[in-house]
Amino acid sequence: MFLADRRAPASGRRAPATADIDPTTGRGRLSYPRAEYLFKTASAELDPHRQGWTLHQLRHSALQHLAQAGRTAPKLQAKRAATSIWRALAAMRGPREGDVTCAVP
Repeated sequence: MFLADRRAPASGRRAPATADIDPTTGRGRLSYPRAEYLFKTASAELDPHRQGWTLHQLRHSALQHLAQAGRTAPKLQAKRAATSIWRALAAMRGPREGDVTCAVP
């Protein structure tokens, strides 16, 4: 989960749902578009094409690394929340063009 850099408002019309607030820090969850924008911006220097990586590429690469580390197909399916075991197994077939293949600190 990507969190905002400040605490979420506790009340009012801009207050997020309780499930969208980190109970430890009180910071709110970023929207998917905002999180992806920040991730693409931060990863642009590392990307050979200088475009930055998407969150979808990050998720796919994480599953690929787990598969290479020996995770079973049912565990990959649970991690991905896939409805089909075949989709989970597709994560083990190897990298596709554009996938992130190294860990980003």
